[in-house]
Amino acid sequence: DQGEAKEWVQRFGVEEKVEFLRGDAGEVCQKLSGKFGLVFIDTLHDATSVEKDIASAVRLLEPGGLMAFHDYPDPGWPDVRRVVDERVRRGGW
Repeated sequence: DQGEAKEWVQRFGVEEKVEFLRGDAGEVCQKLSGKFGLVFIDTLHDATSVEKDIASAVRLLEPGGLMAFHDYPDPGWPDVRRVVDERVRRGGW
């Protein structure tokens, strides 16, 4: 829930460091420049979408940056975990 996430950002006093964007992750990432310490992806849960979103977001990470995926641990969406784990193995992350 983006509203709840915004509350936590305010509670920790980091509003100026966090930006919430909505839309297709690939399209949103293409419009961004600069580097980010954390990219959180909450998107479609099929393997093709997860692969596309990783490819779009990885270029935005600063050295040591993190990428997180909504529903990664959810057994109802097995492609998310499978694709992320495979990219981690292939990339040596």
